Amino acid sequence: AEIRRRKGEWRAAEPLLQRAARISPKDACVSFALAQTLEKLGRVSEASALYRTTNELLGVVAPAAKGPAFGDAAIAAVAEGGGDGAGGDGGVEASESAPVLYGGDVDEDEAENGLPSRSKEQSEADQAQLSSELAAVACYRLGRLLLVRDQRLEALASLSRAVSLLPSLSEAYAVLGTMLYEERRDDAAVESFRQMLAHGARAFDVGDGDSEESMA
Repeated sequence: AEIRRRKGEWRAAEPLLQRAARISPKDACVSFALAQTLEKLGRVSEASALYRTTNELLGVVAPAAKGPAFGDAAIAAVAEGGGDGAGGDGGVEASESAPVLYGGDVDEDEAENGLPSRSKEQSEADQAQLSSELAAVACYRLGRLLLVRDQRLEALASLSRAVSLLPSLSEAYAVLGTMLYEERRDDAAVESFRQMLAHGARAFDVGDGDSEESMA
């Protein structure tokens, strides 16, 4: 399934990921990969539900948008540069119930080359960091899909949660800035764009490529 996804063969990847999700329903990585695949296929409702599932598996839920005051609180979080970040009050803590991400304590190179394994404490810290990054990207992608469906307050909630979990996620600041500009909240938009420029481009692909089908 991962090879199909890397090649952009989303239709071929979907049944493989659906099977993986049935076998491992509590695997956040599988849930995220399936959500991204469905997004690429233009199946917005299903993808949105699975991004929410991903965050639930990781112990993170995007805050609900409640009333007009919510937007101001979210903008304040942007102005503060993302809020608590990974490992803070809003981060994801590693626990026995948390999904194992990317192979557990020792990677393949360490095992093959006889390098010393990481300590339990370091492994737990790495687990928490990876979980926060995955949750942040899921919130970001969910926010974009909500925006496509014109659910702007919920989109703002999800995007704000993304930068709270991962303050360096510049793509989320870009979308937030555009939203705020369209709402004529110029000062907040400028601050969001400044955060975007300060953090620069992300090292990993959060997937802004074209889907196989239009999401319009």
